[in-house]
Amino acid sequence: MDSARGEQQKDYRFLSEIVANEKELDIRAYTLKIKEELNRLEEECITDFLTINKDVGTLYHELNKSTSILNKIEKVVDSFQHELGDISNQVSILQEKSQSYNVSLKNRKQLEKTIHSYLSSFLVPQDLIETLCNAEIDHQDYLEKVGHLNSILMHSRKADITDSKALQQIRPELDKLRLKVCSRARSFLMVKMNNLKKPKTNFQILQESVLLKFKPLLVFLKENSQETYVELTNYYAEIMDKVYYQLLKTYMKETQKLVEERVSKHDLIVIDESLKHKTNTNQSLNSTLDMGTMGRYNNTEGTGQMNMNNSILSSRSQQVPQYIPTSVFDIEDRLQILDRIDSSPLVTHMSQQKQRKYAVEEIFRSQNRILIEAISKEFVFILEFFDLKIGQCSYIFNQIFSKTVNYYLDWIKNYSQNNLHDLYASLLIILINEENKKIMLRNKIPVLDYYFDKVNQLVWPRFTQIFENYNENLKKVNVKQFKLYGQANVHQSTIRYIDFVSGLYRIANVASQDMLILRLSQIKSRQGDLCLKMAREHFEGEKEQIVYLINNYDYMYQHLKNLNLEKGIQDVIAIEKELNQFMEKLIKIILKENYPGLEDIVSQYCLSGDTSSDGSEDESQHHQMPKTIKKIDFSTLNLKLIENVAQDFAQNYRAKTDLIAKEIKQSIQIQQSMQQLFQRFMRVLMLRYSSFVELVKTAHPSYYKEMPSAHLVLLDLKNSAANMDL
Repeated sequence: MDSARGEQQKDYRFLSEIVANEKELDIRAYTLKIKEELNRLEEECITDFLTINKDVGTLYHELNKSTSILNKIEKVVDSFQHELGDISNQVSILQEKSQSYNVSLKNRKQLEKTIHSYLSSFLVPQDLIETLCNAEIDHQDYLEKVGHLNSILMHSRKADITDSKALQQIRPELDKLRLKVCSRARSFLMVKMNNLKKPKTNFQILQESVLLKFKPLLVFLKENSQETYVELTNYYAEIMDKVYYQLLKTYMKETQKLVEERVSKHDLIVIDESLKHKTNTNQSLNSTLDMGTMGRYNNTEGTGQMNMNNSILSSRSQQVPQYIPTSVFDIEDRLQILDRIDSSPLVTHMSQQKQRKYAVEEIFRSQNRILIEAISKEFVFILEFFDLKIGQCSYIFNQIFSKTVNYYLDWIKNYSQNNLHDLYASLLIILINEENKKIMLRNKIPVLDYYFDKVNQLVWPRFTQIFENYNENLKKVNVKQFKLYGQANVHQSTIRYIDFVSGLYRIANVASQDMLILRLSQIKSRQGDLCLKMAREHFEGEKEQIVYLINNYDYMYQHLKNLNLEKGIQDVIAIEKELNQFMEKLIKIILKENYPGLEDIVSQYCLSGDTSSDGSEDESQHHQMPKTIKKIDFSTLNLKLIENVAQDFAQNYRAKTDLIAKEIKQSIQIQQSMQQLFQRFMRVLMLRYSSFVELVKTAHPSYYKEMPSAHLVLLDLKNSAANMDL
C-alpha cells in the first residue's frame, strides 16, 4: 500500500511539472521522453513477469484442482438434496397416515363409549340384582349399587337409544328392579323418619348422622319415582310439623309464664288521682317511682348535676343480681337487648327455679331465637337431604312450620291487643324483628319474610296506639285534680315525662329511628302545654307561675342534655330556649319588685342593648353593651325622683342583693340553675345601674358629683355576684 501511494505521488509530481513548465514545454521532446519512459516500464514489467512465471503456473494448476473438487462437492450436494426431497415426501405421507390413524382411534373410542353407554343402559350384572333385592340397606355397598342402578336407568331414558330392541327386551326387568328398589327405599326411609317422633329423641343428630347418610336413596326416588318421593316429603313434613309444633309450643308457653308486666294501661305520664285505687301497677314499683325518681332529682340540688348514666348501652356483669327498675319507664336494663339479639335463648326451667321474670321483649327475643335457629337448621337440612334448590323448598317448609308460625303469630296478636301496654316493649320488639330479618337475609334464608312482615303489621299499630294514648293523656289531663299546695317544685308528671322520653330518645339514637324523633317532638309540645296549664291553674301570681315553669323546664333540660343525644338534639335546644325566656321574664319581675324606680326610669329614658343574657356570654361583654340616652326634654324629668332612686339604690343594693339571692335559692331547685339565674340577674342589674348613671350624668350633672362612685358600686355588685354562696 505504501509503495502504491509513492507511485501515485510521483505521477502527481510529474503532472505538476508539466503544468508548471507549460510555457517552456516542447511537445516533441516531451513525447520522446514519454516514449522512452514507456519502454523502460515495459522492460521492467517483462522482467517482473519472468520472475513470477513459475508461481503463476503453479497457481494455475492449483486453481484447476480446486475447480475439480468443487464440481465433485456440487454433485454430492445435489444428490443429498434429492435424497432430502424423498425423505420430505415420506414424512408427509407418514403425517397423513398418522392423522388418519388418529381419526380412526377417536372414532373407535367414541364408538366404544357409545357402545359401552348403550350396553350399560340395559346390561344389569347379576350381583347388582342380588344386592339390590336382598342385601341390607344399611351398608355403604348397597347405596353404591343404588347409584349404579340409577345411572343405568338414566342412560336408558336417553332419546337416542329408547328405540333399541335390546333395551325393549330388557325394559320389563329394569322396571321390576326399579320398583323393587323404590319399595325397599320407601319402607326403609319411613322407618328412619319414624324415629324422629320418638319421645326424648335428639332429632337434629338423627337428621345429620342417619338421614343424610341415606340421601342416595331419596335421590334415586326423586329420579325414578316422583310419587314415592313426594309421598316421603309429605310424610317427613307431617312428622316434623308435629315435632316442631309440640316443642316450640311448649317452649313458648313456658316462656310466656316468665313475662313481667312492667307497665299497665293505667301507667300513663299523668296519673289520674281518681283512678289510683284502680291501677293494676305493681305497688312496690310505684313506691319506688315516687322515692327513686324524686331521690335522683333531690340529689341534683346539692351537686347541680343530673344523676344520669351517659352511656346508652352500659355493660353489666352476668353475676349481677336481677336489675330492679326505679320506675315503670326505666329502660336501663332493657336497651342492652339490642346488643345481644344473637345470644342464647332463656332456659325456662332454670328461670322458674330462680323465680326470674323478664320484660316481654326479652321473651320475644328468646322465642324468636329458638324459632329462627330451628328454621335455619331445618332449612339447610331440607336443601341437602331432599336435593332441592332454595326456590324449591318453600312447599315443604310451609308444611312443616306454617302451623307453628301461625300459632306464634296468633299469640303475638292476642298479647299485643290485650296485654301489651308497654311502649318500650313494642318498640324493642319491632327493632328485634328488623334485626332478625337482616340476619336471615345475610344467611340467605328467605323463608321467614312473611313472618317478619306480619310481626311488623301486628306490633306497629299497637305501638302507634299506645303512643297516642300517652299523647292524649297529656292533652286531656284535668289539671285541677292535683294539689300543689303553693309549691312551685318539679311536678311528678314532669318527672314521669322525662323518665318516659329518656328511654325513647336513647332507643332512637341507637336504632336511628327518625319517625320516633318526630313523635317525641309532638309529645314535647304536649308536655309544654301541660306545664303552662298547671302554672296558670295553681298559681295566681305571674312570678310563681314563671318559677314553676323554670323548675320543670330546667329539670327536663338537664336530664335530656345529659343523654348526649345526636338525634333529638333540636328538642333539647328548644327546651333550653324556652327555659331562657322564662328566666328573662323572672329577672324582669325581680327587678320590677326590688328596683321599681330604677327600672321605670331606665326603661323610659334610656336606650340600651338587650337587657337579658342567655348566661353563656362573657360578663365583660355586657358591660360593653352600648347605652345611649333618649332625646328627651329634661324639663319633664323629675330630678327629685332621680335623687330618691339613686339614694335608695346606694343605701339598699347590698341588702336587696342578699334577699334576692335567698329568694332564688328558695325558688329554684337545681343549684346550677340557681347560680346561673343569679349571675344573669346581677349582670342585668349592673347594666341597668350603668344606664341610670349615664342618665344622671347627662340630665342632673350637679347631683352626679354627689353620687357614690359608679365604678365602685359596679365593682361591688360584680364581687357580690361572684362570691354569693348559693
